[in-house]
Amino acid sequence: MVIRLREFRKAKGLTQSDLSKLSGVPQSVISDIETGTAKNPTVTVLAKLAKALGVTLDELVDMEEVTTNARVS
Repeated sequence: MVIRLREFRKAKGLTQSDLSKLSGVPQSVISDIETGTAKNPTVTVLAKLAKALGVTLDELVDMEEVTTNARVS
């Protein structure tokens, strides 16, 4: 699973703090997701972030990589 949070946030010209205010998700959680420290962010958190960024959950979370990796294993 690849979470494209940083890519979409930067494309919108937002800081982590800006996105936190728009989404209601703590900046520390956003940072953890972007750095890969948060291994399993909840769907609720990801949905809030996607909505704040104006993208779908499918766009934010690239499940194609999960499928590809699962086939390789």
